[in-house]
Amino acid sequence: MFCPSCGSEERQVSQFCRACGTDLRAVRTSLAKPDAITASAVSARDEIGHAIADRIRDLETASDLKKVAEDVLPQIEKFLESPQQRRLRGIREGVVTSFIGLGATVFFFLMSLSQRDALFLSG
Repeated sequence: MFCPSCGSEERQVSQFCRACGTDLRAVRTSLAKPDAITASAVSARDEIGHAIADRIRDLETASDLKKVAEDVLPQIEKFLESPQQRRLRGIREGVVTSFIGLGATVFFFLMSLSQRDALFLSG
């Protein structure tokens, strides 16, 4: 089970998350008995699948199919992904963003070493 606050995995049955201290009793009870929301999410996924299949069947040209594939399918993939996949996507986006920031920092540092009279870096 994953903590809803911090996303860390809890393998042992405990009352609180070891990483952030969130109370996990409500999560455990909701996982123990699926509710109407879970059932409606499953039925919504089935309905979306049927609607997309019908829309693809109605297409006449390859360019229409390409347009649907480019516009609709990425949003459907995000909707249908599991919580673990959503968590990994968030981690991946965070790592990419941090490396971009780190690269920009190194770039500006190297620019300041090579050009002491740079106006945009001098304070």
